[in-house]
Order: sequence, then structure tokens, then C-alpha cells
Amino acid sequence: MGYEAQLKVKNEGGTVKAAGGKITVEGANAVTIVMSAATDYANDFPTYKSEVTPKAKVESVMSAVAGKSFEQLRNAHLADYQELFHRVSLDLGGATPEIPTDELLGKYKANGTEVEKRALEALFFQYGRYLLIASSREGSLPANLQGVWNHVNNPPWNSDYHTNINVQMNYWPSEVVNLAETDIPYIDYIDSLREPGRVTAQRHHGIEGEGWVVHTVNNPFGYTAPGSDFYWGWSPAAGAFMVQQVWDHYAFSGDEQLLENKLYDIIKEATLFWTEYLVEDTDGSLVSSPSYSPEQGDVGIGVSYDQELIWELFTQFVKASEVLGVDEQLRAEVKAMRDKLWLPQVGAWGQVQEWKGELDNPNDQHRHISHLIGLYPGTLINKVDTPELFAAARVTLNARGDGGTGWSKANKINLWARMLDGDRAHKLLGEQLRGSTLSNLFDTHPPFQIDGNFGATSGMAEMLLQSHTGTIDLLPAMPVAWAAGSVEGLVARGAFEVDMTWEGTILREAIITSNKGNEAKVKYKDFVQKDAIKVVGVSNNKPVPYSVNGDVITFATQPGGQYKIISQVKPPVLLIKVDDRDASIVYTGTWGPYSNPSNYQGTESFSNQAGASAEFTFTGTRIKFISALQPNHGRFDVYLDGELAAENVDGYAPTTNKQQVLFERDNLPGGVHTIKVVVKGTKNSASSNTIAMVDAFEYLPFVEEEQDSPTVTLEGPASVVSGEAFAVQAGVKHLPKAAFAQDIHLAFDADRFDFVSAASLFEGLKVVESQQSEPGVLRLILASMGEEHGVAEDSRIVELTFRAKTAEERSTGAIAITAALLGDAEGNETAIGLADMNIEVTPLQEGSPDLNGDGDVSIGDLGMIAAHYGKDSASLDWQQIKKADVNRDGRIDIADLVRVASVILG
Repeated sequence: MGYEAQLKVKNEGGTVKAAGGKITVEGANAVTIVMSAATDYANDFPTYKSEVTPKAKVESVMSAVAGKSFEQLRNAHLADYQELFHRVSLDLGGATPEIPTDELLGKYKANGTEVEKRALEALFFQYGRYLLIASSREGSLPANLQGVWNHVNNPPWNSDYHTNINVQMNYWPSEVVNLAETDIPYIDYIDSLREPGRVTAQRHHGIEGEGWVVHTVNNPFGYTAPGSDFYWGWSPAAGAFMVQQVWDHYAFSGDEQLLENKLYDIIKEATLFWTEYLVEDTDGSLVSSPSYSPEQGDVGIGVSYDQELIWELFTQFVKASEVLGVDEQLRAEVKAMRDKLWLPQVGAWGQVQEWKGELDNPNDQHRHISHLIGLYPGTLINKVDTPELFAAARVTLNARGDGGTGWSKANKINLWARMLDGDRAHKLLGEQLRGSTLSNLFDTHPPFQIDGNFGATSGMAEMLLQSHTGTIDLLPAMPVAWAAGSVEGLVARGAFEVDMTWEGTILREAIITSNKGNEAKVKYKDFVQKDAIKVVGVSNNKPVPYSVNGDVITFATQPGGQYKIISQVKPPVLLIKVDDRDASIVYTGTWGPYSNPSNYQGTESFSNQAGASAEFTFTGTRIKFISALQPNHGRFDVYLDGELAAENVDGYAPTTNKQQVLFERDNLPGGVHTIKVVVKGTKNSASSNTIAMVDAFEYLPFVEEEQDSPTVTLEGPASVVSGEAFAVQAGVKHLPKAAFAQDIHLAFDADRFDFVSAASLFEGLKVVESQQSEPGVLRLILASMGEEHGVAEDSRIVELTFRAKTAEERSTGAIAITAALLGDAEGNETAIGLADMNIEVTPLQEGSPDLNGDGDVSIGDLGMIAAHYGKDSASLDWQQIKKADVNRDGRIDIADLVRVASVILG
């Protein structure tokens, strides 16, 4: 392979001389060195040679930058980079660190504060995004095992593309963290493997016609054959695994033109390979044979790894062909084959079987968990569609344990996030940072292997947002450690961007940006609570109608529209943990420090001096004293608010157990309390010393109930019939003093309701004005007639009459008070809390034309309609005469006469 590099030295002042193979700069104020390098490589099977020489490539670049200053080049780079990087922001409750990154990592491993830890985690997330931007841009090759940061001529694993998980993991975060452009080199590379992959399919697998395949390793020169050793090199499902990213590039963007012109052929041809490769087993199921579970186990048939990837590929092909409306016959064949696939089962000890036979060992803790590829990044195993397999995946993950190399820990972060266990995922993130991360934040296998960086970034994103089961799942795996924070710019399938803020691990607000105008189905655990949320348009603050089904809300969107979901769920009060080194703990006597990673914050304080004490004052209702059980521990007493609460507590144990709760007390009166731990200086006969140790105190804060704030109220029917008039009553609550004027702005769903009238419900209160400035926007001004008619405390003040518009199907409309301003006797104006409600509109059900119930439709029925002609649902006798409203539109009119007459005339 030919190559060339050129560099240009640009000096500001001084001189530049070239002689003897060296460039010498003297007396310069500044020097800019511009370098360009190129080869004659081109990703063009079978020669992989470019027709353009390296020299021509280099000179083209050097010519383009020759007249540009350092600042111009730097600014162009920053504009290019920041357009991608600044799409996503993440705040986990940290603060911008003022220490070098390696020191911040060191504090994470030892005694860093929670703020410092959250800062490092957010930095690690964004570092993964940076690495992907820097190593995978259009026109380049995709990121390999070292990204682009290989610095030796004989790199680990040849700096190639391992396709049984590693290169795939490189691209797990790309779509969800809003870096879809970084997928392009990877997809182009996959596309380039089709031609050499056809050769391998034919020569190694006997596949006739179309169909391509790759195995465990490949490189930029079309290597797609099995590796030199079957036990690591055989993986025909690797191509199906790679194609998952091809499908996701469409699933996240919704770009049908891209699917048709670029992506579909890749998916289809990978599918064709498997329609030929699968064989029928003795039980009638279709299986991959031979197959092998990376990177362990015996050769078998139908290993879960292969079967899950084939199921995903077939499912993606079916969806793609349906979207484009093509290949109907092949689609039917693939559906039939998918239905016959052997799929993973729940094994004898409750696990997901890795092999078709019962070969799983509950003591196996191999770093590869290949048979959970259907949990992540796949979609086969999930709580919604396959709850039994989902439960079995937890058994498998627990059996495999939390150990492993860097990329394996990153893989487990994603798996536990998909298990909806944020605390376990966060534990794995902490272990990756402490044990598998180098000082520059590169992941280490060891040695350095970049997939762990990308896997950690995708895992953190999965903790915050998931979309693989057809809904946009908000904060699905929120760990307690991320109690408060925000994220902007994440992407969900269906072309939605998502911003969120949360407090006390509870969602406060989400903004959904719809790029394609697809229907939004948004899932959050607290949506099941009545009146837990409201949805408004970001541009106009108008309520957005939505339906609720369990914990999922659904609403229509417009392309480019932004929709704000506001949660009214109160966040829980979370426990606060205070380390032994915290300044709020007061020590008396002699205490020594001790450090160990197993301690909380990595530190403990200990003393064997009789009478030495540690005292902590807190405002709360629950307290825990956290210490350790050890062979050298003795006894201590605990005092609570000056009273002896526990005597002769023994800290001894024959083996060491860290972070043990040795005293706790619940149901304390809300307020200030003091706990004091006093060293006794005594021990039991088995202990080697009389030490008492403080690791941490943990308490539940006492939060006084907030006073109810003044607010408006809305009351009305939960559902109405199409065409029916209905009343909604607006009121006020918790007013501390009387109000004599009200300026109320309302918004209602003009597509579902018409405003009819407004009438006062409060004696002496007049509706001065009720004005619609535009459809769906109403303003009411009300005023009291004298000081004795002031509105105070809890009162209903006005009744609004609406009429439901004709509806062909069941739907939901919203009515909301968007602003409420009250005026008191002194002329002060006060804005108070707002309210909204949703009303279901049901389609009109026609009544019987036999109005008099004599079993015959005749002139008598027509007479009943004629007698009440012109009346509507506002008429005082409506309940007695409404049977004459045959078409149930809330009016007795010509349409009702025509309906009865048509029956009479036959």
C-alpha cells in the first residue's frame, strides 16, 4: 500500500530553514505546522486500490489549507465538531471539576464526594461521544478496536474489526446520543462487505445466488472468512448482528428514502443468506448449524446467540419490506421461517438457555453473555412481550456476576439497564471506572480497547431513555445515585428528540420534539397516577389532547412540533448518607483514619479509647449507624438525644464485613436529633481488640408539609357524547383573602369542542366579558358587585358551557386554565396556580325512530318531533323530550324529521 505525508511549517516572525533532513525555526513568535497524510487505499473489492495517488490526495488538502491561518483552521474544526457534540447535554448533579481528569478518577476510586463522582460519570458519558465523533466521520473507515488511537505497528488483535460484539458495541450509542452521522462509515463498511461476503457464503457455506456472510474478524481488505480457529473464528451470525445498526439507522430517523436507496438491500441480502443456511432440526424447528456461542462452549446447533440474531434480522426485514411495500412473497416466506425458528427457552434453574440443550452451568462466569443479545441490543427479550424470558435473563445475569474486563462491564451496564435495574447498572458503571479505566479515561480490556468507552456511554443513555418496545420510555432505569439532574438531546426511535429534568429520581418535565410527525407513545411509571401529568404545546402552551393506557400516554404530533409533559408527582424524600470524614461529625478522644475501597467513600475512623465518642446532629425521622463487623472490634453504646438507645453493641465477627448497619431507629419525631456513639473499651473473648469504627451515618430528612398554594380548579364530566352540550365549572381554592376581580385565560381543544356561554356561579359576581380571540382561546373577566361579594377560600365561580363536536371515533380533548390573575381590595394583582382536565368524546349513537314505543314508526312519531322542533339540550324540558333527538346531535331539527319520515316511507 503506497502512502505519502507532507507537512508545512508556517512561522510568525523569525526564520525557517530546511537542510539535512531537518526543519529549523529560529526567532519566531509562533509556528503553525500543517500536516496531511494519505494512502492509495480505497474500499473497492477486490483490489482495494485507489486510482488517485497518495501524492495527489495530500497536495489537494495542502492546497486547500495553504492560505488559512491557525485561527481559521481551528475555528472551522470547532464549528464542525461542536455542531455534533453540543446536541446533547447531561447533568447528573455534578459540578465542573477544577482538578485534572486523572485526579478526578483517583478520587472516584477513593474518597471523592458525590458531586465529584457525578461529574466524572457525566464526563465519561460525553467522552464516549467525543471519541465517536473523532473516530467515525463520513468518508473514513469505521472505528476499530482502538478507534483511531493505535500507536504501535503490532497492535493488539491487529487493530481489526471483531464482529462477535466489539465493533457493534462501538456503535451502540450513536443513534440514541444524537450522533447518527457517525453511523455512516460503519454502514458504508458493512455495505462494502457484501461483495466479498458473497464469496465466503458460496465457498464456505455452499450458498447459491444472493446472500452474504462475515465471521468473527474482518478488516478493510474484505476478509470475511472464518478465523483460523473454529473456537473463536466461527460466527456466521456476525453479519446479522452488524445489520442491527443498519436497521436502527432507519428506526431512529424514520428516513424512508434512505431505507429504500441504501439500507434495504443490505438487510435483504443478509436475510437471503439465512433463508438458505437454516436447517430443520428433528423437532421441526429451524436452526443455525453448525453454530458456536462466543467465545465459549461446544460446537452445537441452534445456539441462542445465532437464533436471537436471526430472529432480529428476519423481523427487521419484514418491517422494512412492509414500510417500502416491496418483496411481498419473500416477506411471507421469511415470516413463515421466523415462526419456525427455535428460540431460547427458560432452563432448568430459571436461566435463559445458552444452548438448545441443557448445557448451562450456574457457576459459569464467562465475560461473554452472548445468549442475552436478544435483551440488548436486541428486542426479543423484554418485559412487555416476553416476560418469562425477561425474568430468566435476570437469573442469567446474576449467575454470571459483575466481574469481567472493560468491555464486558460496559456490556453489563446495558443489559442491567434493559432489565430496568438502574442501581445495578450504576454499580457496574462504578466498577468500570474504578477497575477498567485508564488515567486518560480510555477503557482497558486490558490492554486499551475502545468498545468499553462506547458501551458505557450507550448504557448510561439506556438508563435514561429506551424505545425498543414501541414506546418512548422515560427514565426507565434511574439509579438512586442520580437523584436530580437533566438531559437534553437524546433520541428515541420514531424520530423523536427527548429532553428531561428530574428531581428525587422522579420525572419533573420532558420535552418531546417530533421530527417526522409520528404518533408519540410515551411511557413512564407514574403516568398511572390520576391527574399525574399534563401535556402542552411548547410554542403556545395550549393543552394537547392525549389518551392514557396504564403507564403510557399517546398523542398526535406535527413534524417539528415540540410537546411538554409536566409531571405533578411529588418526588420522594431520599436518604442522605454522611461519611465519617464529614465536618458535621464531632469526635472526642483519640480516633485514627483508615482507608479501604470497601468502605463508604473509601474511609473509616476508629478508636479503642474508652469514652471516645462520635456525635452527629441531623434533622430527620430515621437514622442508621454504619460501621463494620471485624475480628478486632469491641463494644460501644449509642445515645439518641441524650438517652441511652443501645448498650454494649458488639462489632465483632470472625471475618470482616464492610458497610454494616449496626444501629438504626425509625419513626423519630420530625425535627432535630443527635446520635452519639461511645467507645466502651470492652470486648468479647474472641475479639483481638476493643475498636469501635465509624463508616457513615445515614438519615431520612424531615420535610415539613408545604402550605397549599392558591390555585384555580376545573370540574366537569369525564366523557360526553358527540354533539352533546356539557358544563365545566371553574373555581378557586386556598385563597388567603378575598378577591374582587378575576382575569382568567382558558385554552380548549377547538377540534373537539365549541364554546357556548359563561355564567356566574357566585352571588354578586358578574361575568363582565367572555371573549374568544381565536378558536380554542378564551378570556373571562369577572368582577364582584360590592365588598360583601368578595371571592375567598374555596369557591366555584363560573360555569362554562361547551358543546362536543361530531366525532367519528372515540377521542380525548383538553380544557385548561392557562393564566389566572386575581385582584384584591387594595388593587394588588396575584397570579395563582393553574388547572386542566381531559374529557373523552364518544361517537354519536342514534336513537330509535319509534319514539312512542308502540312498535311501529308512524305519523305519531313524526308528530312528537314536530311538537318540539327547534329545541336543544339547553332547553329546560330536555330530559323529557330528548328522545325526539333521533340522531343524538343535541338538537331537534330537520335531520330528525327526515330520519323518521324515511322509515315511514320505506
